[in-house]
This record gives sequence, C-alpha cells and structure tokens, in this order.
Amino acid sequence: MMVAMMMVVAAAAVGWGWWLSFWKPSQLLYACTRQGICGFTLSPLQSVDCAEGRSWILLNSIQRHGKMFYVKLGKVVSLVVLDPLSVQQLLTQNADCYAKGLFVRALGILGNGVFSSSGSEWMDQRQLLGHCFFMRELKDHFETIQEAAKNHVECWSALATEVVDVHKLFLELTVGLICEIAIGESIEKKIAIMIFERFNSYLNKYRQRVCSPFYSFFGYRWKSQYIMEDEKHLLTTIKELVCKREQTLNSRSSKEGLAIDLLIERAQGKENSNPSLVIDNTSTLILAGHETTANLLTWTVYLLGTHLNWQEEARSEAQGIIELDMKNMSQLKILGMILWESLRLYPPQPIIARRCMRENTVSDIIIPKGLEVIIPVSAMHRNKDVWGQDSEEFKPGRFANGINKACKVPSSFLPFGSGPRTCIGQTLALLEAKVTLYHMLKNYSWEISPGYQHCPDVTLTLQPLFGMPIILVRQ
Repeated sequence: MMVAMMMVVAAAAVGWGWWLSFWKPSQLLYACTRQGICGFTLSPLQSVDCAEGRSWILLNSIQRHGKMFYVKLGKVVSLVVLDPLSVQQLLTQNADCYAKGLFVRALGILGNGVFSSSGSEWMDQRQLLGHCFFMRELKDHFETIQEAAKNHVECWSALATEVVDVHKLFLELTVGLICEIAIGESIEKKIAIMIFERFNSYLNKYRQRVCSPFYSFFGYRWKSQYIMEDEKHLLTTIKELVCKREQTLNSRSSKEGLAIDLLIERAQGKENSNPSLVIDNTSTLILAGHETTANLLTWTVYLLGTHLNWQEEARSEAQGIIELDMKNMSQLKILGMILWESLRLYPPQPIIARRCMRENTVSDIIIPKGLEVIIPVSAMHRNKDVWGQDSEEFKPGRFANGINKACKVPSSFLPFGSGPRTCIGQTLALLEAKVTLYHMLKNYSWEISPGYQHCPDVTLTLQPLFGMPIILVRQ
C-alpha cells in the first residue's frame, strides 16, 4: 500500500514538473506565435553569459528583432517590448495586471516590501511610505545630506593624485545617508562597507544561480550556503538597526515621521498586519535604495571624466554658488541636464521585468497569464528613431528645455520606471546626487584612470563590473 502511494506521489510530481517545464511554456509560446509575434529560443548554456556580465551586450543587440518579440530560455518565456506606447500602456493603464519580474521575486532578502510585493499588499505599503520621499518632506533632511556629502568628499583630499575607486566611496556614502534619512540611525564606516559588500556578493551569487543552465528548468527555491551566509549577515545588521530605532522611539514622546517610524507604528497598531513588514521594507530601503544613488553618481563621474568640457562647465556653475541650499538648488541647471543625460545612457534599472498575473491586452496583443514581460530601458534610451542619430553620444544639451522636449516620444525616457510603480526614491536619489556632485566639483577635478575597463554590468541595478577608478586632483 505504502509503495503504491509513493508511486502515485512520484507520478504526480513528475506530471507537475512536466507541466511546468514543457506544457506551460509551450502554451505561452503558442499564445505569442498565433498573434504573429516572432522570436527565438536561447540554449540554457548560453545563459551562462549573463553570469559573466554579458547582459549589456544583449541590450545593445535586441533592437534588430523588432519592437515586440519573444525569448524562450528553458521553461521561461518572455515577451520583449520596445514600443514606447505599448510600454506606457503596460506600466500605467495595465499596471495592476502585473507583478515584479523573475529575478526580483527570487531575492528573498527583500521579502514582500514595497519594491517586490504586488496587489493590495504593495498598494498599502506604497501609500504608507510614498509621502516620506516627496520633496516637501526631504527638505527637512537637506542639511543631513549636505553635511554628510561635504564631509565625505572633503575626506578624499588625502587620496588626491592617487587612483581611487569612486564607486566604493559612493556606496559607502549612500548607505550611510539612507540609514540616517529612512531610519534615523547613523552607522559606522565598517558597517556601511559590510552592507554594500555583502549585498553585492549576494546579488552576484543569485545572478549566477538564476543564469545557470539548471535554473532554466528547475527554478530558484534552493539557496546555496554562500547566499544564506550573506543573507544572514545583512538581515542581522538590519534587525539590529530596527531594534535600536524601536528603543529610541519608546524613549521619546514624539515621533519624527521617518519611514521606519511609520512602519513600526503600522506593525504595532494594525491587526493582522504582516509581521515582516518592518524588516522587509527596511531591507528594501537600505539595500535597493543605496545602490540607485551610488550608481547614478558613479556613471555621472565617468561621463564627466571622459567629457572634460562638460566637467568644466559644471564646475563653473558650482563655483558660482557660494553656499548650496534648497533655494538655490534650482540654479544648478547644467548639472541637472548632466544627471538626466547620465540616467539616459546608464539608467539605474536597465531592464524592467514584469510577470503577467492576469490576462490583458497591450496594443491589440493579448498578454496571457504567466508570461514574463521585459522592457529593455537601455535600448529604448539609445533608440535613434526617438533620440536622434546622436543617441549614443553624451549630449546633456538635449535636456536644455526639459524632459518633454529632449526626444520625439517623452514616454521613452524611463530611468526610474513609469506609472504607479515609479521608483519611490527617485527624488531622494537626484537630490543626493546633485548635492554630492556640487561639493565634488568645487573641490576636485578628475580623469578616468588609464587602467579602467568599461563593462557595465546588470544585477539589481547597472554598475561598473570592475569599479570606477579615477585620478583626483585637488582644486
């Protein structure tokens, strides 16, 4: 009897595995081809290239396949969409039909926070946290950002004339800033370094697993010892910061209205609230939040280091402002144009991925449930039909009259996404970047080190695979 039951269970498991690995992908593939959508199948062995940082090559080659095509890799069928109007419909009007993509869902360390959750759970968290990152709220943190950026940049004087990996310096700065702004706690330099190094290690190991031939067929439930070790260290540190903040709040009669204060209050006061609400969102704000700003700063420094005329223009503008404050921030117009152009050429999230949770129609194409949808932002940002024949060139002047007049189709510009799921921290990222670059331009000039290897690499965000070594010169 027992043997018979075991055989039934085994048969059911095999049947379920066959349905997931072959029948379901075949259905999704047929749903694409019957509507006239062409595409191609990648061998699982080809996916190893992703783990070696070759995603950037794919981003620059997919345009030749048209504005909408499918890619099949193992059991995963994805629809790649480049048409700006279709993208806007997908991200805006039909946003509630989609959840986050495969790689984000695999990142257990972010839990069900505002970045990775979907549906009513996401909406509840977005409404709770969203206003914390409006400009009117961030004005209260301007002095914190100003002081941290100024002190951090001035400490680099000891590194002048040396080759410095500025990417690591920016990561250290942005980890400390997000901890202070979002959770009201200052952290030591060694803790900041541990956080960004562990998280980078965690992302790379996850990517290697997701891009492995085995993942294509067997999924992502299993975690390696090394991934669990990184996750353990990061979550332990985050829990300690949350605990420290809870103790601070208990000793005060009034709250500061920080993001973490709202999360703690919600977790303690609402019945049936998600017990991991505080940890998941604190992890999201610290881990995903610091990377976006650090990479924006890094790529902007790279572009200014390779276009010294624009660096000089931005420096002249910065030197014209004796003391930066919220009132004269708007005078940094050239720097603003440079930041937008940097976001165009090197968007923090070069690929937006979504999973269809409910059948819907986009530009007369029926998107079936279970289909992964990929929006290659980098390719859209370099499309010559939209941005002109100079789309591959660094020309901040294209943003002189604002984003809406920078290209033929303004909705093609998606550095922080679009629609209701636009990056919650985009205003903070731009504010931190402007303040930091203002102080950097006033204190230093720089060039890219001759030893720099240009290899933009995609994990959660777009970062330089081999760091960003520059040569600083004190002004």
